[in-house]
Amino acid sequence: MPTVQLAGVRNAATVLYVRDLRRTLARLLRPAGAHVIGMAAKSATPGRGVHVGGTFPMRAKVRSDLETDTLGRPFGWRRIHLVDGACLPSIPGTTPTLTIMANAHRIVSEAEL
Repeated sequence: MPTVQLAGVRNAATVLYVRDLRRTLARLLRPAGAHVIGMAAKSATPGRGVHVGGTFPMRAKVRSDLETDTLGRPFGWRRIHLVDGACLPSIPGTTPTLTIMANAHRIVSEAEL
């Protein structure tokens, strides 16, 4: 039976593009008081993905310092909101991108900014 073998190839231009994108995003978000944490970004070879999240899961009633409320606020903070996969209560078995984006939109829509 024939087989297909695929290999991811890194593109040097992509590294520069992503760096410039982070800088532009940080510049655009700064006036709103938001901060981009660039060192938290990870990149992988094409076709590879990992489901990372649930580090500070949301709960209706926060029970520990390692949980957030339903607006993604850790440790009882009022003006800090986690809007990525870290605040998901669990990691979905499928690609989490749309879930993370929907939750981030919900947090931004409900939070008093």
